[in-house]
Amino acid sequence: MNNIYKKTPLKYNHYLLICMYTLIPLMIYGFYKNGISLYFKGLVSLIYITKPLLIILIGFISSYIISIIFKLKEGRRPLIFYNLLISLCLSINTNLILYAIAIVILNILYALFLRKIKINYVALAVLVISLLSYLIKDYSFYNHYEVIKNHSYGIFDFLFGHSIGGFGATNIILTLISLGFMSFLPYYKKDIAITGLIIYFICSLWGFVLGYNFNEIINLFCSYSVIFAITYIAPINEYSPKLERYRFIYIAVICLITFILVFFFNNVLAVFIGILFTDLLIFLGNLLRKKGN
Repeated sequence: MNNIYKKTPLKYNHYLLICMYTLIPLMIYGFYKNGISLYFKGLVSLIYITKPLLIILIGFISSYIISIIFKLKEGRRPLIFYNLLISLCLSINTNLILYAIAIVILNILYALFLRKIKINYVALAVLVISLLSYLIKDYSFYNHYEVIKNHSYGIFDFLFGHSIGGFGATNIILTLISLGFMSFLPYYKKDIAITGLIIYFICSLWGFVLGYNFNEIINLFCSYSVIFAITYIAPINEYSPKLERYRFIYIAVICLITFILVFFFNNVLAVFIGILFTDLLIFLGNLLRKKGN
């Protein structure tokens, strides 16, 4: 780990706890948007509004119990943090039983061997659970209101989370506030997050070449929880490069893959595919280098 991290009085577990605190406003917003708001519009039952809380609670309980069973003393808080991120990135339409089974199995695999592999666990889990959801039924990232209200999203919608994506990962204003706060924390790799946002926005400007208007450019830039993933998931210390000179390449590859998938295929899970694919490239490259030695 970099020397700057060794000299800081802030312990890594305390840093993760602070990061979890920054997720609370996003959790509250997700609960309002995908629960309370839908209830007052008469679209869901009173029981349904507890679903966002249950998704978070299931992930939290699973990570806590698994960490105790497998005696993950140092790995307990990271796993809890990862599960919170996973829960916020999933669709509100995720089946709770499927999610509970999948997250328990994934947490066990994490405790057994995945934590020792430098492949982003959060991106992997989001993709696995989403893929299983697609296989079981017609899975969508639209909530009940977004399904019946057919309209194009404007800048205001994107900035304040009135768009589709993970149930707690769509509010860009709250995410950027968290980015600004975490940038003062010694363990947070703000260079990855800030550089990633700049690179992805520059990629989005390609739309001007095709005659897109500004609102359509914003649509590309703010697509499907990309801002949240670049801010919270790509910079995770365990999976992103420790050396600063490699971080630009790392996030640039992620952003390029993400933009291609969003631009050409309108892929909802583009950013998670980008992160996982980049980590796999690094993992395979390290394996080949070890064999060469």
